Formats: sequence, structure tokens, C-alpha cells
Amino acid sequence: MNTTQIVSIITDHFRKTLKTLHRDGFVVGLSGGIDSTLTAHLAVEAVGPKKVLGVIMPERESSPESKALAMDLVRTLRIEHQEVDLTPQLEALGAYEKRDSVVRRYLDSYTPGRHRVGIALRQDLTGSSMPPLHYLTVQDENGVMLIEERIRLRDYMELVAATNFKQRSRAMQVYYFADQCNYAVLGTTNRDELLLGFFVKLGDGAADVEGIEGMYKSELYVLAKAMGVDQRVIDRTPTTDTLPGQKSQKGYFYGLEFNTLDTALQVMEGLVTVSQAAERTGLQEAQVKQVVDNLKRRHETTTILRAPPTGIGRAPIQHLL
Repeated sequence: MNTTQIVSIITDHFRKTLKTLHRDGFVVGLSGGIDSTLTAHLAVEAVGPKKVLGVIMPERESSPESKALAMDLVRTLRIEHQEVDLTPQLEALGAYEKRDSVVRRYLDSYTPGRHRVGIALRQDLTGSSMPPLHYLTVQDENGVMLIEERIRLRDYMELVAATNFKQRSRAMQVYYFADQCNYAVLGTTNRDELLLGFFVKLGDGAADVEGIEGMYKSELYVLAKAMGVDQRVIDRTPTTDTLPGQKSQKGYFYGLEFNTLDTALQVMEGLVTVSQAAERTGLQEAQVKQVVDNLKRRHETTTILRAPPTGIGRAPIQHLL
């Protein structure tokens, strides 16, 4: 992996696109995670710290570590930043209330602020074609599991819809500052997220310029290390930081270690063979095929997230006008 050339290609893309868009700099939402941290490093490498604005957006349920790491990044890169507490917006939208109403269907004694909600995924990607099963988890303040129950599909969709207010509120803020400063919004979606729909449309998927969407998650760690990203960020367990009881993306969505997931995605994209993937991961070829089939299904069912608005254009109706 030639990290020097990769950085050069991405930063050149940033500079060219900024000129094409007639914008003066970049805005990036900072979460303390590897994706946004690496993107901020790349932005500074491309245009310098004076043309990069970081936006930190805590809310009452986000991890204090997220804000602390984001602030350390701001100081390290010497970029300007804005901090916006999203709690009042989310309260006004009913985001917490809508989610909590779902949780209470499963646990009458659920107490917001005291209990932590999460989603656990149960799926054997290597041995079954069955769709994933999602379980609602609630822990008390000591981390004791109070409930872990399979959540009905309708309730799951309602809970996710309420949680998505958080990502969409973040997008509103970064675009406010982008408009104010005549900047472009930098996206932080990696290739795993792009292919499998692990992002919120018009939320964390909203951006003017993408830089790391061509890189698998495991590759980002190599590039981050080469660029001097804070080791605490590299070592941190990836999380969406949207549900207070959600500790890992793996348990919520992927169900696989990143190296195994990325290898299977490379098979899906025709970059490596099944036999090569089996050798890399230690899985049997039949298991690799099963994983790839499951990932293909996920890719197909999340098409709407990657698709722009569809229209018919003028040609089909021109003769009627």
C-alpha cells in the first residue's frame, strides 16, 4: 500500500473539486472516530488549516470521549472549529421521545438517562442465508443487562427512524456553516459503509466531496497510521455514537471483523477470488461464498441510499408539451 501516492491522489481531488465547486474551503463534522479524523487530516494536507472548519456536535447521549478526541484533533491540526449542542434540536424533533416509546413496549420500567439502549445483531454470515435478527438491549447504569429481546421488524424500523434524526441534525449543522463560510462539506463515508448502506441518507451520507469512499475500513487504519493520526483514535472501537448502549459497529451491523468483511467485499467487487479470500481469512471457500452472497443481498436492498433522486427528464414528455 503506497500511502504517499494515495494521499497525493485524494488531496489533489480535494483541491480540484473545491475549485470546480467555487468554494473557499472545507467543513467536516468531527466525531472523534477514525473516518472523520482521517478526513480532516487529508483536508488540511490539501488546503491548509486556515481553510478547514471542524464542527463538533455533541448531544446528551453521545460519549464524552467523542468530544474530547475531536477537540484534541482541532488543536493538533490548528483548525478553526464550532461546537453545537444538538440536544435542544433533537428534543424539539421528538427524537428521544419517539425512540423511548418503542423501548417501553419491551421494558415498562425503562428510564431514559439511567438505562442505555442498544441494538444487537444476530446473523451467521458464514453459514446461513437467513436475514439478520435484531435484538433490543437495555442495560442499567452499572452495565447489567436488563433485557435482550428480539425486536419486531416494525418496531426496529421505527427505532432506527427516530435515531436517524441525530445524523440528519448533524448534516443540518455542517451545511449551515458551509453556507455561512462558502465552504464545501467533506463526506466521511468509507467503502464498507457505501457498499452496505451503513449511513443515513441526507445525514452522514450528505456531502459535497468524498475522499475515503474508495477505501475499505481496514485500509483506512493503515493510511491513518501513516498520516500520524492519534493512536487513541486508531485504537478506539468504531461506533456510530447514536445509541447510548451501542458499543460497536460490529455488533450492530457488520457482524464480522473488518479484515474478513473487507476481503469478502473485495470478492463481491471482483478484486480477489474466493480461494484467495479463503486463504486470507481462514474460512472455507463455501463460507466465503455464503458471506459474499449475504453482503450482495445487503448491497441490493440498500440501493435507495446510494441512488440520487430519480426523474424522467424532458425527452419522454416533450412531444406532449
